[in-house]
Order: sequence, then C-alpha cells, then structure tokens
Amino acid sequence: MGLPLESAKHEDGERVYTIALRSTYPDIPGIRNLSNAATFVGSEGWVSVSYSRVATNPASLVDSVIGPNEIHLQQSDSHQLSWIECVKTRKDPVSPVESAVRSNVIPHLSDICIRTGHRVRWDPVKETIVGDQEARRMMSRPMRKPWRLS
Repeated sequence: MGLPLESAKHEDGERVYTIALRSTYPDIPGIRNLSNAATFVGSEGWVSVSYSRVATNPASLVDSVIGPNEIHLQQSDSHQLSWIECVKTRKDPVSPVESAVRSNVIPHLSDICIRTGHRVRWDPVKETIVGDQEARRMMSRPMRKPWRLS
C-alpha cells in the first residue's frame, strides 16, 4: 500500500512531521480523482458517487435509467435517521456496519504506515497485513481487564 496523497501530522516530542500518503488501488480510470466516494463497478463501466458529484465511465452511464426490475440502492438523507428507523423496523440500515469497517481500513493502515515508516500490503480476504509482523501487531492491542473476547 503506498497511501491517498494527503497530509497527516505526527507529533514526536517537540517536532511535528507532515507526511504525504498515497494509496494504490486496481487501475480503474478516473476513480483516483474522487475522494470520499462510493464506487460501483459493473460489466458496462463504473459509477462513482461522492457527497458533491457523480462520475461515470463511460460518461453516457450518467444518463442511464434504472429499470424497475434492476437493482436499486436505498435512498437516505440521513444515516442517523436510517439507523433509528432500522432499530424500529429491524430492517438493514442504509449504511451497514460492514461498509463502515471497510471504509476505516485505509485510515488505520495509513496510521500504521506513519508509525512504522513501512509500506504495508493488505490482504482484504484474510483482513490482515501481509509480510510485516511489526505492522501486523499494531492492528490490535491487549484489552484492559476485566474485558476480554472469548
């Protein structure tokens, strides 16, 4: 993982370091230019949606009409209200915890890269860092007593 080119500050005693990070992903043209976006890749191209814009490849996908028998995503103006509604109805929220976990992997791996000074390789299937024991140990820490997982 080479990490998004963004600045991160790391304090070390009296000094503050600014570190540039760059993440590398599979080569999907145009996606690198969007930040904080959900990207959906299909057989005819991709759609990337952020808070401020929608990008597609090919560009004609933006004008496509989703048919009544095709997959439709949930629409929500508020993740918080969606969560309250799911508590009441027992339906899935618009943003399930699994997507939040996946979204937070990159910042956590970025922090590990900053602290170790190493590049890391992430195995998304095994959900672990490959080939770097020091970095892998930073993925968790001992729990305080009396807390434990069994």
